[in-house]
Amino acid sequence: MNTDDLITSLSSGVTPVSRSAVGWRLAAGVIVGAAASTLLIIATLGFRPDLWLAMHGSTLWMKWGYTISLAVAAIYATARLARPEPGGLRRLWLIAVPVLGLAAIGVNELINTPRADWLAMWLGQTWDKCPWLVLILAMPIFIGLLWSFRRLAPTRLRAAGAVAGSGAAERTRTKFRWVSSPAMRTIKMHLPQFGGFGLGLRKPHYAAFLDGQVGVDFVEVISENFMVDGGQPRRILRQVREHYPVALHGVSMSVGSADGVDDAYLARLRTLVDEVEPLFVSDHLCWTRIEGFNSHDLLPLPYDEDTLNIVVANVCRAQDALGRAMLIENPSSYVAFGHSEMTEWEFLDALCQRSGCGLLLDVNNVYVSGRNHGFDALAYLDGVPASRVRQVHLAGHSQGEDLLIDTHDRPVCASVWELYAHVLPRLGPIATMIERDDDIPLLEELLDELDVARGIAGAALRKAA
Repeated sequence: MNTDDLITSLSSGVTPVSRSAVGWRLAAGVIVGAAASTLLIIATLGFRPDLWLAMHGSTLWMKWGYTISLAVAAIYATARLARPEPGGLRRLWLIAVPVLGLAAIGVNELINTPRADWLAMWLGQTWDKCPWLVLILAMPIFIGLLWSFRRLAPTRLRAAGAVAGSGAAERTRTKFRWVSSPAMRTIKMHLPQFGGFGLGLRKPHYAAFLDGQVGVDFVEVISENFMVDGGQPRRILRQVREHYPVALHGVSMSVGSADGVDDAYLARLRTLVDEVEPLFVSDHLCWTRIEGFNSHDLLPLPYDEDTLNIVVANVCRAQDALGRAMLIENPSSYVAFGHSEMTEWEFLDALCQRSGCGLLLDVNNVYVSGRNHGFDALAYLDGVPASRVRQVHLAGHSQGEDLLIDTHDRPVCASVWELYAHVLPRLGPIATMIERDDDIPLLEELLDELDVARGIAGAALRKAA
């Protein structure tokens, strides 16, 4: 299956979630709720069904109410079909239902329990007289357990038809998996500032970089080319690292995949990170992989809350695994999604706020996507969160039959240089590199082009000052 076939299959229609899948989720919720309630009964009354059934009045209703609330909360946690994880108010609701039930029981016991029994309970002498008050004291434990249950949630992949053509259609796939839930947390990871100018380390130029005499401030490499166990690639990278700071730039992390980030991939990347101690670690805002199939292409995402939750979870998981903040690069794209709820720069801003990641701003990608989709590239550059940008990419592109293609096979064009000069006053001194991945020229030509970037940056920053 090639990339076109994959996109077509994902955007060809709607596949509803099966009744059996919903049934299994509801059954799992009932089982979890019943098990939790049974454990509470045994913990408070001992294994005495006769006592439980003999209770009457308000106490009976309170205890049954708490039992039901546990079951409802468990069903809710396992039957979520709309989002990859409960977020915001939904997560609060999940915790609040059983906690409020427990609080109601506590109020009932406080009203009906003599003070002498309170003191006895505090002294640990009459557990059998005030079991529900002890549960009040254990409330943090229950909250922690319920908070962990939130991780059990369905995920789904949504791919809508492009704006061009028949409009938005979607295919939905839902399954169980364990996901992290970082959507409402703020990660404060260090994002280093660096104001140099660099080039990509490409094979025709290895010898020059190994000599350490190339006039650049840093080099960038494609992470996957060096994620091997030893051998010549790693030896070369270690030697280059002795002369220059190195930025690792990935193309296969697939932070937009509903399948999550691959653990084996993260482990190999962490090994490389520990060895190289890179200036930055970056990857693209895209998805490349699903169920073991890798498209080897940077596929676009819909910009909506569902996708944002997935990307935030994946980025946070990757950052935790790597032990550092990542940079996420804006992609070049050739299709858009009809159900997107925000612009790409708004999506990137929200991603940075929720995950703590930084941005790699590819100015050529802004220009290419702006031309392909008809948005204002200047508005894009004015909208990105400048405080989160740590690196800039510049590259060339080609004219396709109907669209611009991000080919990295020619020099930076005048329009991209103008956009670079426009955004620099917002960014300040920033790590800038020129990408060239095809039709690679002599190193001297790339260095001349890098000098153009230096000149534009100097002039723009002087003017802004």
